[in-house]
Amino acid sequence: MASFVTANALFISYSVPFYFFCSFIPEILVILHPKQKTAKRMGGFFGTVSKAECVTDLFYGTDYNSHLGTKRGGLATYAKGEGFMRSIHNLESSYFRTKFESELPKFKGNSGIGIISDTDPQPIVINSHLGKFAIVTVAKIQNIPELERDCFLSHNAE
Repeated sequence: MASFVTANALFISYSVPFYFFCSFIPEILVILHPKQKTAKRMGGFFGTVSKAECVTDLFYGTDYNSHLGTKRGGLATYAKGEGFMRSIHNLESSYFRTKFESELPKFKGNSGIGIISDTDPQPIVINSHLGKFAIVTVAKIQNIPELERDCFLSHNAE
């Protein structure tokens, strides 16, 4: 059985000398299931890397995605010597700009990621053997029950 997955991921790291962007079917951010009457929103993300401070670009770039989701928003930046700065807010009762505008002075750095999400609080900051990462993802898997069933059936067959 083929799975229909739309996924995007973006992360920044201070320990890896490159910035990674991975996208599968990036032009499809809204998926309409055949039995669904309306589309489910997936959210959107924005990332920037610059030689100068990027906070303003990150703020407005992420705000531009506000029409893609209404539950949560988050920003993370990295500044050499200071590390990661991150903030996540609930957007169900107010707009992205209203929630984040007063916090902009605390953000510093020349690389950052922002997200508008209808599912998880993000960005996620992860410590691993490769270093520390700030990650955002946007994904929608259409056939989770079938994939779970197939996974359990194949695992029990072994």
